[in-house]
Amino acid sequence: MKNKLFYISLFLLLSTIGSLSLFSLINDRKEELLQIEKDSAKVQLNTIIEAFRVHSNILYFNRIDTKKIKELLLNVNEASSSKQNEIRKELYLELIDMYNNMHDFKLKQLHFHLKNNDSFLRFHRPEKFGDNLADVRETVKYVNKYQKPAHGFEEGRIYNGYRFVYPLKLNDKYIGSVETSVSMEDITNEFRKEFSKDIDFIIKKSVVDKKVFSSEKDNYKECTTSTLFYHEKSISKGRNSLIESIISKYNKNNNIDDKLKEGELFNFFIKMNENYYVTTFLPIHNFFKNETVGYIIIIKEHNSFITYEKQYYLFLTFLIFFTMFIVYFMYKIDDDKHELMHNNKILDEVQKISHIGYWEFDLIKNRLIWSDEIYNIFDLEKAQFEASHKSILKYVHHDDLERVSNAFYNSIESKTDYRIEYKIITKNNELKHISELCKHTLADDGNIIQSLGTIHDITVQKEAYNKLYKFIDTQNTIVILTNGEEINFANKEFLNFFGFKELEDFKKESKCICEFFLENDRFFHLGKLKNNENWIDAIISLSQPKRIVGMLTKDSIIVVFSITLNYFEDDLYIVSFSDISQTINEQIILEEKTVHDKLTGAYNREYFEKNYRNIIKEYHLKNYRFALCLFDIDDFKKVNDTYGHDIGDYVLKELVSEISKFSRDDDILIRWGGEEFILIMKIKSENDLSKVLEHLRMRIEKHIFKKVEKVTCSFGVTFYKEGEDIETTIKRADLGLYEAKAKGKNQVIMI
Repeated sequence: MKNKLFYISLFLLLSTIGSLSLFSLINDRKEELLQIEKDSAKVQLNTIIEAFRVHSNILYFNRIDTKKIKELLLNVNEASSSKQNEIRKELYLELIDMYNNMHDFKLKQLHFHLKNNDSFLRFHRPEKFGDNLADVRETVKYVNKYQKPAHGFEEGRIYNGYRFVYPLKLNDKYIGSVETSVSMEDITNEFRKEFSKDIDFIIKKSVVDKKVFSSEKDNYKECTTSTLFYHEKSISKGRNSLIESIISKYNKNNNIDDKLKEGELFNFFIKMNENYYVTTFLPIHNFFKNETVGYIIIIKEHNSFITYEKQYYLFLTFLIFFTMFIVYFMYKIDDDKHELMHNNKILDEVQKISHIGYWEFDLIKNRLIWSDEIYNIFDLEKAQFEASHKSILKYVHHDDLERVSNAFYNSIESKTDYRIEYKIITKNNELKHISELCKHTLADDGNIIQSLGTIHDITVQKEAYNKLYKFIDTQNTIVILTNGEEINFANKEFLNFFGFKELEDFKKESKCICEFFLENDRFFHLGKLKNNENWIDAIISLSQPKRIVGMLTKDSIIVVFSITLNYFEDDLYIVSFSDISQTINEQIILEEKTVHDKLTGAYNREYFEKNYRNIIKEYHLKNYRFALCLFDIDDFKKVNDTYGHDIGDYVLKELVSEISKFSRDDDILIRWGGEEFILIMKIKSENDLSKVLEHLRMRIEKHIFKKVEKVTCSFGVTFYKEGEDIETTIKRADLGLYEAKAKGKNQVIMI
């Protein structure tokens, strides 16, 4: 009776352990999927916000942070109300075209503020101004206090969204700030493209009630799932029955408001109508205190988990019956052998559950012993198979055979432990993944006398990794798993981009994706690394806007990527490359337009003002002198008066074309205004300078211009003196030009 109770208890214990282990595996699988969804949501939000910030920076640096706009606003803080109104109207007319086209970048709300945080001009509500934003707009308050840019989510008087706020200053005088923003509607729409249609957004009532104008509160409605939040009508246009049903079911055993109050990223599994759903609440934090003020709600189906769950329950049933059989068998064993058999069976069960077998090699007796689980892993019959190292090698996959063969013997020779992973083909032609660990025991003389090892079937774990890899394979961006030296995994988009079928084909020609980074000052490349620096470490140290690389496709087309990194494990990073070529090309085109004269194609004054300091520094480092020549067309007014402005424009363009042909490659031509030009030259001596300009003057004099025929130019030229203001250099060249005119024109005068 005592034995029966013992075996019944043993059966219940093993069944409970097996059940708990399997339920733990199910929960672990759930937690793994939940973590993947969390990470995916965070990465997607960061990618979306970064893309909009790049768009905002383009507008700010190229259209707003310009000398013209800042000169217009320079004295606005001290101006009278009537003068401020004039400035406001002029500013509105200057930028309204840009504002109307901001929707191309999915940006809205161009808003200027005075340095005391007063609203100066809302392009979306130009009639609303003068209200002080210090108590409701921490981003504006921060930028005006510290005169540094800031960005983050924030509720305003009218709109909420991600704000991008920038300081405005000219000649060390602080003027105020300006902002653009992207709405949560556009952000949630980007999420819908990536995940599914079941996306929603909620925002705290306390935030809206405190900050939004009473007249604008109609933009919000009561949240259907929480009394603490509002819906934004532009996003939640109707009721989402799926979200409401899922949260209603969640609330039966939990309280969604309690989770929302914590302000943390969270998600959960819910099974409804034979479907599994993962609902993720992605917190949106405000700018100043980093407090959670809202959530993006994301719902995704995970019906593949149903099959996974069924397999586990089927295995649980099998495990219970198998345990019952083993216990019954043990009960029938002779009492004299009971203790020994009991211990052996328990050990066998543990090995089977964990899929870990052990081996022992006695080097003195030259004897190798395998546990039963090793036979099970290899699908071998113990009675018909002798335990030996060569026996294992027969089943090792041919790709790993040489590596496995050398591992043990090399460790014996070097007297070091080893760990190795490899593939096997079992006797039943089943592919399995194995992790083998070996430790040696040394005698006093330092020689190995015993080796102990384990063989672990890690096929299930590998399959889990493969599922993660398959998930990454679905991304339409290049995604790799790397430590910066070797690529462990690459998705299909990577292989398509470089034109390879398998990663191993790529590795035969290259080790690292960084070898393909184009050397361009606009982008990150290997030339920017310090000695022996890992490119992953270098990228991490950069701010997100600088994490940009260029690479050539298999068809030799340049594509520009923004890089996002997430730590994985064991010094490995998940690195994604998002194509931002269109954005960068638009930025380059915009930059080119802003520094070139529209009529002649020569550089303009803005180019000169932005670059002359760097040019002077570059010439100095290379032991060249900076020469500045100011010249204009002689009697140009007669050309316009006699032939008309169309011919005058032609002469200007033809002159620039002729100078481009006969000037040197390093010379920089700038249209200074009207018919007046500046030529910047890299010169070694005064004699070289005279020869260059005389040659240029003669080429212009000999050139035939249609209708006008002959055109001449007068030149005033000087060298920049170290430490002087550039205006002084220009005035000196202007004196030379004046003297050339006075002496009869069509000549070069050096001052």
